[in-house]
This record gives sequence, structure tokens and C-alpha cells, in this order.
Amino acid sequence: MALKKQIVVSGIAEISIDGLLTSEQYEKDLGECYIKVETVNGSKKTVLANVTMTNKEGIVRNYSCAFEPNMNGGNFIAQAYFYLKTLPEFANAIDC
Repeated sequence: MALKKQIVVSGIAEISIDGLLTSEQYEKDLGECYIKVETVNGSKKTVLANVTMTNKEGIVRNYSCAFEPNMNGGNFIAQAYFYLKTLPEFANAIDC
């Protein structure tokens, strides 16, 4: 199981130029990414999922999220994919 989605990342980069620290806003379109839950670890109360996002150029971004598992809801990996699709950054991701 995995997900696919067009991913655009943005944030603030801190850059040091000649000892002076400056901040810049950035945005990068990674294109369509393959989103895979690599590992899940946790307990009855909290599960941490480690996720990779890979585009066709091989750029990989790592992502981690924590969620409360449903102990009657099947395996934690499937639950991690379901949880990812509830997050704004993975809205409209499709199963692949």
C-alpha cells in the first residue's frame, strides 16, 4: 500500500551570509510523489509513523506523524495511511 499526490513544500529557510542570519520564505513543487509508510512504532496510546515521499527525480522528503490507534481497527500501517489522508498536506491523496 502507498499513496500518490502532487506535493508542494514551503517554509522558512534560515541562511547565514557572512555571519549574518537571514530568513527567506520558500516554496518548492516536488511534483507527483509516492508516499510510503516506512515504519510504525508505538503503544496502545500513541503510534509514530515514519513516512517517505519520493518524486520521479528521486528527491526524498521524510515526514513523521503521531496518532492514537484503534486497537480494533486492523494493523497500524493501514491505520497510518488512513490517518495521513486526514491531514491537510495529504488531502486528496490516492491509494496506489
